[in-house]
Amino acid sequence: MLRLITGTPAVILSLIIATLIVWVALFCKAIYRTQLGRRCWYCGAPKVRISRSKQNLDLFARLSLLFPYRCAGCLKRFYRLRVGGL
Repeated sequence: MLRLITGTPAVILSLIIATLIVWVALFCKAIYRTQLGRRCWYCGAPKVRISRSKQNLDLFARLSLLFPYRCAGCLKRFYRLRVGGL
């Protein structure tokens, strides 16, 4: 039974497609956040700075040209494209 679940090419293909759909959705969200400029996605404060990379997800995000940012107002962390000096 386990071989049927993990070894089926259709299951593997559907997992790959689901992963790509999630990645595209997150990338589109990051593009929208980048258009907001130097404002926080959550609270709207203009106190956004680049955050330190400290998660394994940050490595994959950087490969996708996404960088971690943190708001100094609400301390929320989010990803967006890096443009210009920020």
